[in-house]
Amino acid sequence: MDSRRSFLERSATLAVLGFLPRRIDAEMRGDGAPGRRTQPQVTDSKQELISLEKKWWEAFKTRDKTALERILADEFLGFDNPASNPQTKRQWIDGMTDGHFRVDSYTIERMDVTSAADTAVVAVHYSIHTTENGKGSNERNLDVDTFVRRNGRWQALATAEVPVRSGK
Repeated sequence: MDSRRSFLERSATLAVLGFLPRRIDAEMRGDGAPGRRTQPQVTDSKQELISLEKKWWEAFKTRDKTALERILADEFLGFDNPASNPQTKRQWIDGMTDGHFRVDSYTIERMDVTSAADTAVVAVHYSIHTTENGKGSNERNLDVDTFVRRNGRWQALATAEVPVRSGK
């Protein structure tokens, strides 16, 4: 009880001196507005990664090479082709935008995000309808995407696709 009282007395003294309100305000301020709360870094990263995944999917669907160039790290490797052969950033973008492959529609069912420091993995559960060389296909898959944060910006480092099999 004495240690708790001591803590409360020190806190009251600091509060009277004005230290505690400034400290709390500094910790809670996000964009310079006094008293505005920010989410913890983990939540911020999770939301950034979910947003980036959505942008990646839209760029993938619309064949937006500029957005794909920005989203994918230079050393990106894609393992989401039928043979699971690694594709470089250039090969992946060219293969997805050359006109032989088209995303007609997709639905992201769920995203699971885990991160540690400047590395993250996002598991994207989705269904997709594509057309490749004139042939349509409907699939349910799981993409496992690895991200790295450099200079305050997340980029995709790798992707791998896992087919989801229906249970009987």
